[in-house]
Amino acid sequence: MVEVNLHLDRKKGTVLEYNYIKKLPPELFTLSKLEYLELDYNLIKDLPDELANIKNLKQISLYGNSTIFKNHKIVENIELKMPSCEFLTSDNYLKNKDNKK
Repeated sequence: MVEVNLHLDRKKGTVLEYNYIKKLPPELFTLSKLEYLELDYNLIKDLPDELANIKNLKQISLYGNSTIFKNHKIVENIELKMPSCEFLTSDNYLKNKDNKK
């Protein structure tokens, strides 16, 4: 597992893309002011329920995480617990593209 250094208690957004992250670090779930989270192009296989503890989170970008693209239920399960958060994935992009036709 790649170590991710999170000194973000005052920030509203962070970019953790291209870090080969497989599992979200527990410190992330304590960042109460976090509003935007970019996790693009990692190796994330799961979105734990603890993600819902970040009450101010408005948007999570997950582009390029192939496991999530292959199994959209991973996002659907956490979306139910975080209705005010927008999840950006390749799957969402494809759905929106199809709806515009």
